[in-house]
Amino acid sequence: MKISQALAIAASFILLPFLMIQPPSGTYARTVATASETFKFELFGGEKVKFGVKAVAGPISVSSTTQGAAVRIALVAPGGNQVVAQSTGNGQPISATVAKGQEGVWLIEVGESSNSNTIGRQVASGLITVTSTTGDKSVMDNLQAAATAKQNSASLAASKSQMLAAATQARQSLIAKENQEQKAKHDALRTQALQKYRQMAKVSANTVAPGFTAKIGANGQTTITANNPQQASTSSNSGGNASGTTTPASGGAKPGIKSLDRASGDPGTPVLITGHDFTNAQGEVHFIINPGMDVSSPIEPGTWSDTQIMAYVPDASAIQAFDGQMYVKTSGGKSDMMPFHFDPALDTQTIAAKLSICGLPKVADFPMGGCWVGDDNLTFYGQHQAGLWSGSRDDDQYNSVPALKNGWVVDTVNFQKTSDSNGSADAYVSESHEGTSNLFVKIHWWNTPAFGSVSYTLTMTIKGPKGVAYQ
Repeated sequence: MKISQALAIAASFILLPFLMIQPPSGTYARTVATASETFKFELFGGEKVKFGVKAVAGPISVSSTTQGAAVRIALVAPGGNQVVAQSTGNGQPISATVAKGQEGVWLIEVGESSNSNTIGRQVASGLITVTSTTGDKSVMDNLQAAATAKQNSASLAASKSQMLAAATQARQSLIAKENQEQKAKHDALRTQALQKYRQMAKVSANTVAPGFTAKIGANGQTTITANNPQQASTSSNSGGNASGTTTPASGGAKPGIKSLDRASGDPGTPVLITGHDFTNAQGEVHFIINPGMDVSSPIEPGTWSDTQIMAYVPDASAIQAFDGQMYVKTSGGKSDMMPFHFDPALDTQTIAAKLSICGLPKVADFPMGGCWVGDDNLTFYGQHQAGLWSGSRDDDQYNSVPALKNGWVVDTVNFQKTSDSNGSADAYVSESHEGTSNLFVKIHWWNTPAFGSVSYTLTMTIKGPKGVAYQ
């Protein structure tokens, strides 16, 4: 063999792949034929499965063999909006004719005939066989190139900045709601405690000594006046004191606590204290809220009397829950201790989810997406887009890390779906552990061919003792 012939043969092998990828115009002869393709499917509750097939003008038919729940099979023309034929759920074959102008990617869509209410669990499986007219490689190449260009130019329904803004707004709204709920709770408890105080003050006023008259003001304050002012002095609750008796001599008896209207509370919770010998001169109420932490508490104005006091659990931070005690202190001394469980002031924080596994497409024909943290270092993004011919399903997993500590728990998993291609893809939280120290979150997603896409944002809101580290 001559050297020139050997070089020619070698050159033909080197150039052949390029000639196959970019053939000269008109080098393909039209080759129309009928071909069958078989697809295996697994259908999960609440999801759809789609397959893409290339077809030119001519007949197209779909048959199936299924196990499990009844399924509905639809044949969808290019564009994804026109259902040309569909089964009735009993496995009967369906068929249609591909007309001129309808050549391209036809979709076979498999879904449940009726809602099984088994989200995320397999409900059916089987085989789908599609018989269609195929051929003219140049037509198919042009269709595939157009579809690829569509995929490359398509953008998410929400941009990164829009997704970040939505996640930030949701986080701020949640924190504002938590603060409003805490304030409303304390306001309601205060109203209830004042009502109890005034009712008890009325009982006390009805049992005053002979020769005295008791009057209760609108604010619950009690004024006791001698019927004969020349023989007795008047005792009133000026300066925020309510009285059921006259002021005792300096020193007086040791105060005693009979009961508390609650045995636990967090900072700002009202506590109605009932007892004796508190005197008319306001003293102090103390709560022991941690080892070595004896804190004087605020008193509701106008609610200190000889038999009852309305105090508030004092504020404190950087401590955890504690089985403590409380007592009353007057000029007569300290009362005996009463048990009281201190619930710390709670703090709400938003933390970034930590990616453990980002689900990947099972078949890669132009898929795109992934999982990444945003510019705020708090918001995690997930995006999963199918390819032209195949869809996928998988799970994104977050926070396979040590659990929260020191009384912190997961308050809310802030999941927001930002796009779902009009039902051709979806994502949802399939596992989370609100109310516990377990941070693990699993996001299940699925998409269908012709670039079905779903995207979402994820942050975690945790709640725990204010000023205490959560890990």
